Amino acid sequence: MLEFDILIKGGRVVDGSGAPPFLAEVGIRDGKIVAVGKLDRTDAVRELDVNGLVVSPGFIDSHSHDDLVFFVDPTNASKLMQGVTTVVTGNCGASLAPVCDEHEDELMDYLSYMTIGLDMKFRWRSFREYLDALEARGLGVNVLPQVGHSTIRIATMGMECRDPTPSEMEEMKRLLAGAFEDGAKGFSVELGFPPGSYAGVKELIELCKVAKVYGGFCSFHIRDEANSVVEAVKEVLEVQREAGVPTIISHHKILGSGNWGKSEETLRLVDEARARGAKIGIDVYPYLAISNYLKSLFPPWALAGGVERLISRLRDEVEREIIRKEILEGDGWENKAKICGWENIVITYSTSKDLVGKSISEIARAEGKDPVDVLFDLTVKERGETTAVMFGIGEEDLKRIMKHPAAQIGSDGVPTFEVGRPHPRLNGTFPRVIRKYVREEGVLSLEEAVKKMTSIPAGFFGIEGRGMVREGFCADLAIFDLQRISDRSTFDNPSLLAKGVEYLLVNGELVVDEGEVTGRTPGKILDIHKA
Repeated sequence: MLEFDILIKGGRVVDGSGAPPFLAEVGIRDGKIVAVGKLDRTDAVRELDVNGLVVSPGFIDSHSHDDLVFFVDPTNASKLMQGVTTVVTGNCGASLAPVCDEHEDELMDYLSYMTIGLDMKFRWRSFREYLDALEARGLGVNVLPQVGHSTIRIATMGMECRDPTPSEMEEMKRLLAGAFEDGAKGFSVELGFPPGSYAGVKELIELCKVAKVYGGFCSFHIRDEANSVVEAVKEVLEVQREAGVPTIISHHKILGSGNWGKSEETLRLVDEARARGAKIGIDVYPYLAISNYLKSLFPPWALAGGVERLISRLRDEVEREIIRKEILEGDGWENKAKICGWENIVITYSTSKDLVGKSISEIARAEGKDPVDVLFDLTVKERGETTAVMFGIGEEDLKRIMKHPAAQIGSDGVPTFEVGRPHPRLNGTFPRVIRKYVREEGVLSLEEAVKKMTSIPAGFFGIEGRGMVREGFCADLAIFDLQRISDRSTFDNPSLLAKGVEYLLVNGELVVDEGEVTGRTPGKILDIHKA
């Protein structure tokens, strides 16, 4: 009998703990790492001579929107080529289940940013049925699923801008508990966009308490990442304190040049909470632009009732002017047009393909319109499905957040299925951290960066037996060339896949072999605290 299924020889191991690299051989059998060190016996089904390459745990994308991608590409090649072996899905309040017949159309409108380019119909209703459909497709990477607050709110009360009634609150709690029983591991909340932004602190605390009962975690897209970012972080920390549930602040950033530097205060608040014993995490992506619908530029109240109600308001002369005035002057909400500026809002998806890659300012000049009218007219024409990148994140804040001991890396990438332009973070996040912030700028050491991509998220999410190169751990391993690993995706050409990952193993099987995706799908839907 051969000693190993796969023997990795000659590599420099960065084990995920933050310890310095060391030379070692790694033996794999039955999907597990069974030996690490100088191995005398070298009999194996397959030997990988990786002299000069780095051997690390496979990366964990702690903030993905890969909920649908497996139905189009079961391998999830975009993530494999970055060295990712596990994705956390269902982020920003948006999961694909549970689905309510009465409000299915509203959910489809809400999730349209995930489904652009697809003729998508839900084939499931419960969270378990969704997970069953995923498993039936096969998974190139492991999946840790969350259920979304906005999805549950829509299933209960549609896009209503109000507090839930007592019976609606009980129904949301019932749906949330059911999703956890079906296999959800976390509860995600989106407070920056309706309908999640309509929720108050009391509602959030009650629901997060349900997540705690099931041993889950909560992730929060905070209510404001710009002028009121400090207050928004305080709100999430209040919910965490009252519910007592592990909480991660999603894609933490500081938006708008007038707010740059506020990460010092937000991180101080995080440090104080952690010092009190709270389990608080942060995820961050290494880019200076956000991505969202154009309809995210509207005041939240204008989106109450859904897209058709917004369009009706924009066709009403009086309401249109009220909305215009609030966009131009309003400060009581995350007014991205005012914060970022029309010149920094660039179209990434439109049915008018000639608009893709142009800023709202450019379009306004070309069409002889006011930028606000460009926004209004595109929203009506395209039923709110137009998307854009919006530049306005501060580089020093990004570096400060990335270096924080609670920080982990999440792409926040949304697959676009060859329609429009994705944000380059979809295809480049993890190699970009290594290329730019390790190799070129020295913001992080290699071992620090790998730790933020592996053992820190594994520890936060409670994924035992992954995130380290250790005997007994699952053989999720990334083997890459430190000098070649690179993001190739850019804002102008965001669809190029990363390079530099030579081998990638998921549960002991090669999903990337000599730089090529093998087509194997050994991924699993993960259970917290189980390998």
